[in-house]
Amino acid sequence: MTRNHLIAWAFSGLIGLSGVQAAHACAFHGYTPSMTFVDLLLDTEQVVEARLSPNDPTGFVPVETLLGPEVAEIPIAASALVSSALQDRPERTVLLARDGAYGPWREITILDSHFRDLVDVVIARQSHWQLGADTDRVQVFAGLVNNANPNMRRLALQELDRAPYHVLKKTNLPDVRNLTHDPEVADQSLRPIRILLAGLTGDQRYVPLVADGLAQAVNRDIGYTGAYATALIELSGTEGVAIIRDTYLRQSNLPDVTRDRLLQALAIQYRSADADVRRFITQEVAELSRSIPGFREAAALQFGF
Repeated sequence: MTRNHLIAWAFSGLIGLSGVQAAHACAFHGYTPSMTFVDLLLDTEQVVEARLSPNDPTGFVPVETLLGPEVAEIPIAASALVSSALQDRPERTVLLARDGAYGPWREITILDSHFRDLVDVVIARQSHWQLGADTDRVQVFAGLVNNANPNMRRLALQELDRAPYHVLKKTNLPDVRNLTHDPEVADQSLRPIRILLAGLTGDQRYVPLVADGLAQAVNRDIGYTGAYATALIELSGTEGVAIIRDTYLRQSNLPDVTRDRLLQALAIQYRSADADVRRFITQEVAELSRSIPGFREAAALQFGF
């Protein structure tokens, strides 16, 4: 995805239009989660807060340069979307950024006090996060999952959604309100992270929900089958591994794609679970590799054997 397309996506996504997704699959989604507003801010060298010109409804005037050299003039016209959203709201501002160092200016999002404060947080940590400080980045957004602003909650979940699972496990996660369903953030693409967070609560009340969800995901060939399998192991340990082994992996007619999703989940937990669970996964994958034709090769791809 080019920076140009990324910026256009980030702006449209934050004000409620549809986004795009990257092409590579993973166990939790069936695709790689889309890049976020934060990715965009980490990929630019100039950021400005601006508002519509009082003399030209399609022009911008800078309010404050947030990153990079001071900006006195913004050589782009406001989109029809922004002009319409800010009509009769002269106090509202817009976040603008350049593609990299020298690319064109693009609209990112209409700002409110919540997003304006968050922009300062991200910019202050830009170099740190660019160097791969995943734990700090995830912890910042874990603190926003119960924010009063639904857009902030959505962004927080999007950020957690893209985190490596071992980082997510080490994060100090709060009790997420409306975890199974948030009517103000009813985004189906965030279903996988909600499932994973349910597993990470350690709350045994989620076991029936996760087990039933896994059964439905396997039967319906859902792309985020692996999220249910990962959460079940998180909640039930070796018993969860045994359920996945006996109910699904030993099926003679299990589709290869479903097997691979379940194996991905086992491999993820093999790398991050407690020692007892890791040993049990190793033992069971070895046994299945001996008894099921083709299983050894599939397991080798996921576990790196």
